[in-house]
Amino acid sequence: MKNKIKYMNIALTNRCNLKCVMCDIWKEKSKSDLFIGIINKALEAKCLHEKLDITLTGGEPFLHKELWLLTDALLSKNPRWFKGISTNGTRTKDVAHYLDDFSNRLPSDFTLHISMDGINCHDHQRGRSRDKILNTIHAVREAHPSVKIKIKFTITHVNCTDIIPTFRFCQKNGLDFRAKLAEYAGNYTNRINQRSFTFDDAVKKSIIRDLLKLGKEKYRLRDQNAAFVAEMVRFLKGNVRQGICDVPSQRVFLMSNADVFTCIHFPRIGNLHNNSLDRIWASAIAEKHRNIIKQDGCGGCISYHGARVSL
Repeated sequence: MKNKIKYMNIALTNRCNLKCVMCDIWKEKSKSDLFIGIINKALEAKCLHEKLDITLTGGEPFLHKELWLLTDALLSKNPRWFKGISTNGTRTKDVAHYLDDFSNRLPSDFTLHISMDGINCHDHQRGRSRDKILNTIHAVREAHPSVKIKIKFTITHVNCTDIIPTFRFCQKNGLDFRAKLAEYAGNYTNRINQRSFTFDDAVKKSIIRDLLKLGKEKYRLRDQNAAFVAEMVRFLKGNVRQGICDVPSQRVFLMSNADVFTCIHFPRIGNLHNNSLDRIWASAIAEKHRNIIKQDGCGGCISYHGARVSL
């Protein structure tokens, strides 16, 4: 197979204990969880790259009853594949217990991703949870100092003034910092309400100013992160580049109901309840997504991953 899956995001559950303003997963009445059979089915696929990069996410993955079992299955298959778990950081005891049990089996490049949307504004955006997150960071630092922690900062009109203060907090505490613009994702975080995340001119200028500061010597972002920040600035200025996106040729999103996507802005390409990942990855609809991007390019989004064109 020419194209193999290099990246896999697995949304273990759509259960969540927060009510974030830019996401409506918590509003979904039908709750679903991925269990061990589906995970094992995905991990046995022949279309997986030998250097596969897997991140577990949600909802809130620490609400999944079989998280320990699923993690053991993943580490038993290939520990080098497990690159990170993304959490809202509020379940301090669970996170600490998890790392107590698995830290000696995790690869050296494993990262704990914690969503914190401001050292000052977080609670306005995600509900009262900042102090719980700080407790989690402290607990991990105390018991597992070698575990990398990355703070994920989602920029909205609520917290756009908190970019630099939060980055300084991360610098002071030895935490990686990754900012991204809130975006509408109707197949993932915004299934209930269709909405756009836009900023007026004054807010755009403020965000651009602060993002540009991150690229200066004083703040010194890592190369990959700095490149992404430059793309966000370009996007906010309206200078979107129409280019070839490699996401549909390299990545899958496995949702908690077993739906499979190449990109969260495209229609699903299949469901693991009734088909194998190999068949889904090689399906006509998956090839259609890849061919559209190859032929027409895409400049429709600004995210870590994803493309958006009309299908």
